[in-house]
Amino acid sequence: MKRNQKRGCRRWLLVGVSVLALAGLTGCGVQKVDVMGMADLTFSGLDGEGTAQVSIPQDLEEFATQVLGEIPSGSSQKLDYISQAVNLFGTIREISVAPSEDLSNGDQVTVTIDYDAQAAKELGFQLEETSREFTVSGLREATVVDLFQDVQVQFTGISPFGKALVFNNNTTDPFLREVQYNVQPNQGLQNGDTVTVVPFYSKRDAEENFYRVEAETKTYTVEGLDSYLSQPEELTPEAASAMDREARDYLEAQLAGLNEQLLNGALGYTHDPTGTVGEPTLAAVYLLNAKGENYRTDYGNMLVWVYRVDLDLVNDGWMLNAWEQYQGEVYFPVAYSDLVVGQDGSVQVNLAARWVSGQAKTLDEVYSNWVTQNKDLYTAQNLPLEQLGLSEKSA
Repeated sequence: MKRNQKRGCRRWLLVGVSVLALAGLTGCGVQKVDVMGMADLTFSGLDGEGTAQVSIPQDLEEFATQVLGEIPSGSSQKLDYISQAVNLFGTIREISVAPSEDLSNGDQVTVTIDYDAQAAKELGFQLEETSREFTVSGLREATVVDLFQDVQVQFTGISPFGKALVFNNNTTDPFLREVQYNVQPNQGLQNGDTVTVVPFYSKRDAEENFYRVEAETKTYTVEGLDSYLSQPEELTPEAASAMDREARDYLEAQLAGLNEQLLNGALGYTHDPTGTVGEPTLAAVYLLNAKGENYRTDYGNMLVWVYRVDLDLVNDGWMLNAWEQYQGEVYFPVAYSDLVVGQDGSVQVNLAARWVSGQAKTLDEVYSNWVTQNKDLYTAQNLPLEQLGLSEKSA
């Protein structure tokens, strides 16, 4: 029985060989032959993960020599001798080994030869044995390798639209440098979510390096992301006061000069209006949160401050007047976008990136302009003013 560490198929099915007539070649009686003795059994792989393969050489001269003895020198006798081997070879259906996987040194495996005993007997042959046990040996001890020992998962972006990237740049191990990694999910993440990293590597390379992989996957928890402000309680008094103050200052400056563009949005055509303008008073605050990063939204969130201003204005009537005199209230919304809550709980907002649009004569119109028309893109909350700690006048 041969044993070595070369590779091969685990079960070797012999191809049938045409049986030749052997009239007078075998003589009288039945000859016992040791086919098992020439089976080539190999163990390969790592201890605990080894495999076994068994086969019989297909070289008929080698088969004849090992099973029937030394080949005669005469050409005619040699041909008859090989013919006997061919016929015996043809009675063997299969040679197999079991178990053939997940083997450890010291395990027992059984090699079995399945052959047509009747056909062999008619040819004058009988196998000495059709099964034999062998002890597994020669498997290499493995070094346990952690595929994640130098892996870094980086979380970027702003929650709940964070992203995950995986890096393996710090390793000096040639095998580990060839491992590729995939992380899922890799976007739409928020703090507290989990992602799974899966490595892709050559099992053959691992075996050749005598490595046993410790784990095939690893889970990481998303952390360290700033997040888009999504709840009223996340809005700090400092940030609320800063936005309220900036919005009031902007409106007061524009209305003091009776900004025609600003008034035109609410009242229609204006031309050199004159009259009085009251102080802006806070009427409502709407918090809009994007429904999804890929849902055509331009901003992760928006905080819309709506101010009521009492007007008593006269419009110059020299052409196309939409109105000659207006006495009543007008609502002016001022929006700030992409408010971010930092890891320390502070709120970051770009006060210079304001959006002034959708002014109207009624609060319902403003709500329609900002909330109703954007309901497919944003979820909306109406923030109670008292919850913000702000008065109608000023913060």
